[in-house]
Amino acid sequence: MFDRIMAVLCLLGVAALAVYLVQDRYAAPACDNAAVASRLASDIKSKVGANGLYLLNAKESSGGFFSPVRTCEVDAAPIGDATTLAQSHWKTILYTVTRDRRTGGTSVTAALEGKARPVFAANQ
Repeated sequence: MFDRIMAVLCLLGVAALAVYLVQDRYAAPACDNAAVASRLASDIKSKVGANGLYLLNAKESSGGFFSPVRTCEVDAAPIGDATTLAQSHWKTILYTVTRDRRTGGTSVTAALEGKARPVFAANQ
């Protein structure tokens, strides 16, 4: 009985490791990944000429756990010296995160969509 339990646990461990390795190598990173946010911010800054950006409420529109392409959206506002977050000019940014299956490289392409009304987390 103990041998069967250990065999099943080992099999589950190997299966979990295989899923992790396949997902890490072939699937696009999550929409709120730090590397994706960094590439997104540099792409947006080059398009609109802002020094810095606030990124808020990143969410996935399409793409799955093993998908090589994810379509995401985020609310963004330029960082200003004398403006508060509520007064900033928020825009919705649509972006696509793509993983090349041959090389494993990731690319992020962004497009400005329009005005946004961001949802701020409630104070706890």
